[in-house]
Amino acid sequence: MAAHNERNRRILAPLGLAALAALTVVGCSAPDTEPVATTTVTVTPTVAPTQNAPTATAPAPNTTITVAPPATVTVPPPAPPKPVVNEIAGPFQSPSGNIRCSMYTSTDGLATAICAVADHDWLAPKPENCGANWGSRIDLEAGSAARFGCYGQEMPPATHTLEYGQIQVLGSISCSSESAGIRCTDNDSGHYFSVSREKYLIG
Repeated sequence: MAAHNERNRRILAPLGLAALAALTVVGCSAPDTEPVATTTVTVTPTVAPTQNAPTATAPAPNTTITVAPPATVTVPPPAPPKPVVNEIAGPFQSPSGNIRCSMYTSTDGLATAICAVADHDWLAPKPENCGANWGSRIDLEAGSAARFGCYGQEMPPATHTLEYGQIQVLGSISCSSESAGIRCTDNDSGHYFSVSREKYLIG
């Protein structure tokens, strides 16, 4: 038993020396200052309150308003009514009854128109070599110029009235009833006459 304890001392002695040496080394290598205490800081992130940012609105485009000038509308005047060709032949009178006309074919086969104005404000020139009545009648024969007539017979009585806007035709001669009077024209030659109470025209 003693021998066994002696052997244990021999084994433990070197281990003790080794442990002492280790402690010595540790003590020499430690720093002279005290260790700094470690502080743990817990940072709680702060979330900023969410605000709805104003939505960017694109600027409204410029609106161009074109103001048109007042439109000029040209309205053509109403077309005058087409003259009515009177199919009735024979002597006629103006609507006032102051003018009476006769259309007939001469012995030479030429269309002729004669108009007499009962009351008139104008003075007719005297036809040459006229020994009969004159001053109130104008006659137009196809192909010839209109002229004041020399006559000794009465005008035939009117069988109808040529209303305003109506035309009576014989051959190339047409006589129209107008508010300004009666106008007879030779459509082939262009010769004409126009008579009314106020005036007369010959062409």
